[in-house]
Amino acid sequence: MFKAVIALVFGDTADSMPAKFAADRGALYFGQDFDLADLKARLPETLAGVRAQLAWIEENLIDGRTFLFGARPTLPDVHCYYLIWFIRGRYSAGPALLAQFPRLLAWEARVAAIGHGSVQEMSPEQALAVALDSTPAPTIGIDVADPQGFSAEDPVEVTPEGGGPAVAGTLHGLDAQEVVVLRHAPQVGPVAVHFPRVGFRVRRT
Repeated sequence: MFKAVIALVFGDTADSMPAKFAADRGALYFGQDFDLADLKARLPETLAGVRAQLAWIEENLIDGRTFLFGARPTLPDVHCYYLIWFIRGRYSAGPALLAQFPRLLAWEARVAAIGHGSVQEMSPEQALAVALDSTPAPTIGIDVADPQGFSAEDPVEVTPEGGGPAVAGTLHGLDAQEVVVLRHAPQVGPVAVHFPRVGFRVRRT
């Protein structure tokens, strides 16, 4: 559903999306050879697929449950909610599309009511200053049973499996679920960048 919703928004905004943004995100989500014009041409087909998946959510709520799996919110609520949020705010016909699913709308409102905790706004410059004044957390260690046989501080690149820009650095940590790459930049100093193992490729450089 994630990829379908991204394709929906890309196709809908193809004529107005900044070229550099489209090239960066398009390669990440759809591979290096993605075609923005093709995503635009296939917009009705993509919309039909997204609409079908929204109907699945609607059907899941038919028994009056509060959240997708019962009375308490769980991870599937999180995964679905941010896609609904993205449709509503980034797809030009998002509100009209979602209005076709009244149970989904009620569920969306219940998830939104959970809130976002305590948020403190900061400027990009303040965020960079916080990063520069911070130190990466201790490494999670290196899994000795990892099939690729990595060692601490190996020079590595991490790339999305579907294609996209590689992130290079030294191996800071690695286990069955996660890979952590240590990078350095003048604006922020050392930064540990975390990736899931599933969906990404790790290789020595």
